[in-house]
Amino acid sequence: MSAIVSVCGPPGCGKTTAVSALAAIYPAYVENTLSNPYLGKLLKGAKDSNAFLNQKWFLDQMLFCIENSDYKQNLILDQDPIVIVYVYARKYLVEERLNAEQFQELECLLLRVEERLRAWEDGRVTLFLDCADEILCRRVQMRDGVAQTPPLKWFHDLRSSFQSIQSKFQKFECLDTSELDEIALKKAALVFAEKYISLRS
Repeated sequence: MSAIVSVCGPPGCGKTTAVSALAAIYPAYVENTLSNPYLGKLLKGAKDSNAFLNQKWFLDQMLFCIENSDYKQNLILDQDPIVIVYVYARKYLVEERLNAEQFQELECLLLRVEERLRAWEDGRVTLFLDCADEILCRRVQMRDGVAQTPPLKWFHDLRSSFQSIQSKFQKFECLDTSELDEIALKKAALVFAEKYISLRS
């Protein structure tokens, strides 16, 4: 018996904290944004940034991990592949930072990822992390600095995008992290995982 547990949510929701708790126990794919050669320019709004290659990089990294993981063991995903395409890539499509053809190519790559995930017998369950716009913004300010933090409306719009894609998931739960400290969030993530996957793996 094996399952996939994906953790997702907007910046500042506590995803990294939750994943770190799970990755200490289970095999995990953990995003390493520092290794992404496209992300820096994209976040800075550089003219030569490439949103398509940025999102493709995230999908490629996840696909590589999945293809090299044992489907008989539980696996934690730091981010859900659906989010990479239908939250972030769609956002860049609306902003005309990638075109329709590129978006379709990302959708095709997403299908390859989803096909690989079907090897896990118990399927996938997703933990959606969320909290109020103001709290997300404040947490990112504390982490990245005020100058690097998007405006409050950016967080509001992104939260709406996360909420709008939940219908694409067969099994998921939502967790409001607004009043959770690091210890409480880690505990909540572990409790969630233990409901769906076996500690014996």
